[in-house]
Amino acid sequence: QQQRQQQQQQQQQQRSQQHRQLHDCLLEQQHDPIAQATLPPIATNEGAEHSEAPNCCSSRPAYLRWVELAFLMALQISMETACIPRIGNDNLPPVLQQAVVPLTFLLATLILKASYTYLQLFGATLVVLGVSCGFVATALQQHHSLGNIDGVAVSWFLCSRIPQALSNVLGEGILSSRNGIAWVFRTTLYVQIMAIPFNFLSAMLVSKMFGSMNILEDYSGGIRCLLWGEGGSQCPGSWQAAAVFAVPGAAYLISEFQVLQHASATTYFLLAALQLPLQDLLLSLPLFHGALDATFHPILLVQIVIVTAGLTIYALGVGEQDESETEPPIQVHGIRDPAPRSRA
Repeated sequence: QQQRQQQQQQQQQQRSQQHRQLHDCLLEQQHDPIAQATLPPIATNEGAEHSEAPNCCSSRPAYLRWVELAFLMALQISMETACIPRIGNDNLPPVLQQAVVPLTFLLATLILKASYTYLQLFGATLVVLGVSCGFVATALQQHHSLGNIDGVAVSWFLCSRIPQALSNVLGEGILSSRNGIAWVFRTTLYVQIMAIPFNFLSAMLVSKMFGSMNILEDYSGGIRCLLWGEGGSQCPGSWQAAAVFAVPGAAYLISEFQVLQHASATTYFLLAALQLPLQDLLLSLPLFHGALDATFHPILLVQIVIVTAGLTIYALGVGEQDESETEPPIQVHGIRDPAPRSRA
């Protein structure tokens, strides 16, 4: 009788553990968009606690997703660093950069099951047009034509938008289901650490493809310039510039992941579009002189107005979507297919 009681207790404990696992799996699939995309829908019934718990908690752990983000970010940086000097017009990369917005819309719809209102699409289109028209007009004014553009470099730059958009969409999928700023700091730290070897490998691959200098010589020369001030007229004191840049650089990365956690990848790229005309406007002020100073063009003010209007319309579309959609309830013994996600 004691053995039967012990067996019954063990069976009850096993059923309770299986029930908790099933409940956790349902919560993960309901709130984690990456799990929704990679795991099959779970259908259970009232007798589920008497059967074995399904193997639904098989999605990749966080560190593997951080590795994916690190690889994609390193690939994007290496690709655009190799092709930007070869494009032939400094005003063209900000225009080409806007290709990431429709690409993000597409990837978020396919991977995260995101949905967008007409106001959001119209606002995003206005932002892209505002940035693109301004920089194209400036490029034509300065160069009178776009005939000196390298088509291969332009194509390569556009291809680099794919890993950029994909990394941010996956980052949104990771962080949107996690609460608290600790996940933002954790993701920023681990992704940047894991990106170091990927940066080296991707830079080596790109340098071979473009036939540029040996990557080992480039890295060793950069270390000598940074630590000992050897290698050029700008090397003395370069470590001070790097130390000063470290603070806003880290803040920029943290804010990027915060936007992905609380809003969306699309919102991040639209906000980054506003940065472009603001940056040129600030560099055109008398306060800034040197190699990075810019010439003031009245069209910069027009760009800022158009982009701000587009962001406002996009925000109104987000509010309209939040009012019309509600989150489906979570059921332990039965779960519906997740509804399309509403994200800023």
